[in-house]
Amino acid sequence: MAETFPPWTPPSTPGEIPDGWLGEIYAYFQQHPLPVPVTQLTGYQHTISGYIDGSGAILSASPAASFTVAHTGTGTYTITFARPFKTTPGVVANANSSGNGRFCIPANQTSAGFTIEIYNPAGVPDNQPFSFFAQGT
Repeated sequence: MAETFPPWTPPSTPGEIPDGWLGEIYAYFQQHPLPVPVTQLTGYQHTISGYIDGSGAILSASPAASFTVAHTGTGTYTITFARPFKTTPGVVANANSSGNGRFCIPANQTSAGFTIEIYNPAGVPDNQPFSFFAQGT
């Protein structure tokens, strides 16, 4: 039969070491902290996604507050990451509006952000809602 463990709760007093094997791990890392935050370790992947309306307002962001949006012109939006990626992430975007033929293009991609350009079916810049997904290290 598999051994079960009670749920772990952090110490109530700073510096207090909990009992059991988690206490041993906790005590070790109190004495030997990682040299860099986990998010800066080589190979750490993170993802940022969002849904933006046609005026540039953020309707949803994951993680919360992970980017800002500037509506810089008709159909043009600049996304700036709150915490830049280590390298330029892959970005996928979709124009989310009623009607067929609208499309968007991620452009000027850097580790700090990118620009989205949205066009109507005639190829004319158009203010429309869009969603994006950026992933990288």
